Amino acid sequence: MKPKEWLKANGHIPDANVRGRMSREHKALIEQAVADGVVIDGYEVVKAKPATSAKPATAPSVERVAGSGAKVIADIGEPYRDERKVSAYWVKGGKNLSIGMRTVDENCGNSLTYCFCPNPRVRVLDNDGPVMVLFKPVT
Repeated sequence: MKPKEWLKANGHIPDANVRGRMSREHKALIEQAVADGVVIDGYEVVKAKPATSAKPATAPSVERVAGSGAKVIADIGEPYRDERKVSAYWVKGGKNLSIGMRTVDENCGNSLTYCFCPNPRVRVLDNDGPVMVLFKPVT
């Protein structure tokens, strides 16, 4: 459960979709709930640290931690077409009009650099529908 959802469920705020930061009082309520055993995203009970010769023992406390829903960047590998070596274009009226290699293909949903489709199609502003993309080496 998210912190603002818990506050709404327990009648501390009228709506879980309110914008802005939580007040100090709301944070204290959440920390007390986590200390009492409620599971709230982004908060956890930190165990007491034993006494050492240099420091006295500390009591357990509740601390804000990175949520379990942290964003992870996936390794997508090497590009299929290197935009420094290949350029994309489409033909309109006998003229070659360039297309950016980071444009997304409508068939597979990848950018043209990572597209494995034999005949990628993209939408361009000068045309009503998708156009077939052609490739040529950069000179």
